[in-house]
Amino acid sequence: MGVLGDTWLILPDSYLNKAITNVEERFGPLKTVFGWSTNNSHAPIYFHPELDSNKFLGTDVTQLYQSYVGILRWAVELG
Repeated sequence: MGVLGDTWLILPDSYLNKAITNVEERFGPLKTVFGWSTNNSHAPIYFHPELDSNKFLGTDVTQLYQSYVGILRWAVELG
């Protein structure tokens, strides 16, 4: 991170490295979390979200996941 006059800036690679570190500290290595190589871009053939019968998340966990969605959106924007 740096300061240029009154403007704050962060380089894309710094943001992405910190974002990956934060997510991996919470959930573990990305390869382990998703159960597939980062080279694969599709969901496993056995993945059927329409059959999910899990209970809804509480407010705190929902907000946590929303923050991770925000991190991922920025990663896509920077990519």
